[in-house]
Amino acid sequence: MTALTNEDTFTFNNQGAAYYGLGDFEKSIEAYNRSLSIKPNAIAYYDKGAVYSLEKRKEESLNNLKLAIELDTNQKNKAKIDSDYNFVRNLDEFKELVH
Repeated sequence: MTALTNEDTFTFNNQGAAYYGLGDFEKSIEAYNRSLSIKPNAIAYYDKGAVYSLEKRKEESLNNLKLAIELDTNQKNKAKIDSDYNFVRNLDEFKELVH
């Protein structure tokens, strides 16, 4: 069996984005989870948080956004303007994360 690599992480992130684009949030989350099982990465956490926000799952959204920001503080600026985070945008927890 071949070990999964950073390239596979990128592939699963792309799959997650594709499923997101198709509106299949469940498969999108699964793909991001596969990416994260290979290597924690800000992109997968950020995008997974966005999907959870669209599903109106506040805690999951904020937890994943927090993990994304811990890995890459540039995710703060993305979240500030990303409409996918509108469900949580006005919450104090969100404001604390992105400021």
